Amino acid sequence: MQIHNLKQGTPEWHQFRINHDGASECAAANGLSKKMSRTDLLKMKKTGIAKVFSDYVQEKILDKGHTLEASARPIIEEQIGDDLYPVVCSSGRLSCSCDGRTLNGKIVWEHKQYAQDLFISVSNNELPEEHIPQCQQILLVTGAEKLLFTVSDGTEENMVSMWIFPDSVWFKRIQDGWDQFHKDLTDFVPVQIEEKPDAKAVETLPALFLQAEGRLVNSNLDTFRSALASHLAETRALVYVTDEDFSNAEAVAKMYRDTFKKLELAKEAMLEQTATIGDAKRVIDECQEDLRVTALKIEKDCKSNKEAKQINIINEGKIGFTTYVTMLSDGIAPIRLNYVMPNFADAIKGKRLFSAMTDAVQTMLANAKIELGNVAAGISANLNWFGQHEDHKFLFNDLQTIIYKPAEDFQLLVTSRIAEHTTRVEKDLADKLEAEHQKTLNEERARVEAVAVEAQRVKSLDVAPAPNQAPLPNWPHPTRTEASSVVQLAQRKSVESTPPNLRLGHISERLGFAVTAGFLRDLGFEHAGKDKAAILFHEYQFGDICNALINHINRVMVEKAA
Repeated sequence: MQIHNLKQGTPEWHQFRINHDGASECAAANGLSKKMSRTDLLKMKKTGIAKVFSDYVQEKILDKGHTLEASARPIIEEQIGDDLYPVVCSSGRLSCSCDGRTLNGKIVWEHKQYAQDLFISVSNNELPEEHIPQCQQILLVTGAEKLLFTVSDGTEENMVSMWIFPDSVWFKRIQDGWDQFHKDLTDFVPVQIEEKPDAKAVETLPALFLQAEGRLVNSNLDTFRSALASHLAETRALVYVTDEDFSNAEAVAKMYRDTFKKLELAKEAMLEQTATIGDAKRVIDECQEDLRVTALKIEKDCKSNKEAKQINIINEGKIGFTTYVTMLSDGIAPIRLNYVMPNFADAIKGKRLFSAMTDAVQTMLANAKIELGNVAAGISANLNWFGQHEDHKFLFNDLQTIIYKPAEDFQLLVTSRIAEHTTRVEKDLADKLEAEHQKTLNEERARVEAVAVEAQRVKSLDVAPAPNQAPLPNWPHPTRTEASSVVQLAQRKSVESTPPNLRLGHISERLGFAVTAGFLRDLGFEHAGKDKAAILFHEYQFGDICNALINHINRVMVEKAA
């Protein structure tokens, strides 16, 4: 935060406001202000011309507000037990003019001139939405712990206050609102239409006078008819573009209807003077018909052109939104951006001026862009993170749906689903390996059993032939000892196919005394594997080791005895 040595109301202060996004302008930038439209703020920032206040507004409202603020300050200082100092602060482009700030910066103060509705709302501890942006931007810029919002007429009797605390949701909304405002400011073209213009003075038709005494004695009927023809021709050439064009046309239509009625009165007055004035009556009837038809056409044209103008304003909003959607969609392809078209027709309800309609539509468009832009940014961030899991993309056929989740939820879902898949794959692989291992064991067991059967068969054949029995064919076949060896070899091969799991320590425990790997190597037993530092042997080797130890002990005993 930076503090600026500026006094509110000075030219330097106004120039500072033009170059910064002030807290008091935040409501207008977000389309929430009742005092300034978003379009007016765009115009002010674009042209650099600040809003000019009338002498009445300056004296009765602004100057009076500063006076009441000065009167209220000591009362508030006593309530909070600390001094308050007016200060102008900024943080980047964001700025605020605090009515008061404590020296330690923990408390800031905002004072509003007494207004009954606002006073009642604050009394109920409810801050109208129009004032929230200013208060939250002050808290954002200053970094204060809280803001005291006061409404008063400078006296303690008519004073009410409420505490406002920092809100991270509003902080983001403020930042997004100003970002969109500056995007719109780049292409903004100021149009000077502020109030509905009064219709220019309508050139009225000459008053018709008729004097008759059984016949028409005197009248300006021909002059009137000529003037009417000229006026009608000019009116029928009207083009409806601006609010002023519509105001002028409506005024002309009204004048025509009034003239129609005056002609009716003149005709009746004439007829009271004479029984038959055919030509004059016919002329007046023709003039009346021209007036009626033209007035009706103008009114219909005004209505249809107004409707066309309104539709055009609404369509501009739709086109702007659709264009923005297309731009965002290109950035998150192949994800489809889900959206709902803003109801721009609702935005112009109750608006009389085209300028007000345009402002309402453009404000709604800006807010819709902010909201949709945040959605697209979230999707883009999720997609970027998801890129590191492309190998598992096949698990996420519902990516179009889950991509809209908040980043934390999205990442948790993705990692959980991948972990579940990995666990499932590992289990399937383990089951497959186990099945293959079991198959191998079964096959080996079958071979062993086959060898055993064969050995048994050979054993049964290894007997003397019975008397008168022809000798057995002389084909090679294993002896009983060879068959036994075959069985043992088959059994050993079956066991050797399994990993070693007999630790050297276990062998020592079984023997009741310690043996080393080197000693066993001297006896002719190499270890079959290792598990980190542990030396491993096959279980079937234990019997051979015991036999070798017995032989070794016997040999040593014999050698010592000799």
